[in-house]
Amino acid sequence: MKSSILKFTGLIAVLVFVFAGCAKDETEPEEETPTTPGTSPAKKFTWNIDGNSTVTADDSYFIPGFNNIVATKSTSTVDIILDDLNQGAHIISPSITLDYSSSSSTLPAKSGTIVITENTGSLIAGTFTCAFSQGSSVNSIKGEFSDVPKK
Repeated sequence: MKSSILKFTGLIAVLVFVFAGCAKDETEPEEETPTTPGTSPAKKFTWNIDGNSTVTADDSYFIPGFNNIVATKSTSTVDIILDDLNQGAHIISPSITLDYSSSSSTLPAKSGTIVITENTGSLIAGTFTCAFSQGSSVNSIKGEFSDVPKK
């Protein structure tokens, strides 16, 4: 019986050491990372009609699911639809369009190029130069956009 008690006491001692060795270390408080007010990129979408004064959009965004880039200023809208939003030149065609809308009309571009210079997945940038049909009240549109966010 004495040997059973010694074995039991030995087993208890071993278990105490095992569990004591498994105890979690005390966590040290993490150093706080200093926060500095960051600056978000300044989105910009501008265009001019027939070389006249430059218009800066009040709002602009792109919709990846529809390969669409939209900018608005008061009652004017530039609406670009592409086959994809990959970097490079996109030539106006039946599936690649640029529509300029004002309070009085909507004009589809007849020819031109939209160039995507950057697409990070959350921001897009590029330029465009397009011509409208002869005889319309507007002949051409030229513009650029940078840091336009995904919607």
